[in-house]
Amino acid sequence: EHSAASGPTTALVDEMLDKAGELCRHSFGHHVAQSVLEHGLRHQQRLILAALKGDLMRHAVNRNASYVVEKALTHCVEEDQHGLAEELLRDPSSIVLLAQGQFGGYVVKALLRLPNEQAQEAAAHLQRE
Repeated sequence: EHSAASGPTTALVDEMLDKAGELCRHSFGHHVAQSVLEHGLRHQQRLILAALKGDLMRHAVNRNASYVVEKALTHCVEEDQHGLAEELLRDPSSIVLLAQGQFGGYVVKALLRLPNEQAQEAAAHLQRE
């Protein structure tokens, strides 16, 4: 966390992120992915975001990866938060399914805390159901 920009640390994290999707879903690896989103370099964060976006709904309902999606919605730059929210809102019924799920509910709560119109859109979808 505190030496994210040092050469050896950067190389190690970059190597782990070759399998970022697996890392996000792993019972211990998701902690690493969350730390990278919070403290890592921009290119490392983008690797995790790309893995999440590759199958966002699967990650949002996964016991471990849902923490990573939640962290991305709270710690990534606004542009990335917007992209994730846009993908989550693409199918209005999926927001309802996420909210009803054991792990997706945390993702929906993070989505509702976004300081933009997407939070209002998510709330509207939930109120309709």
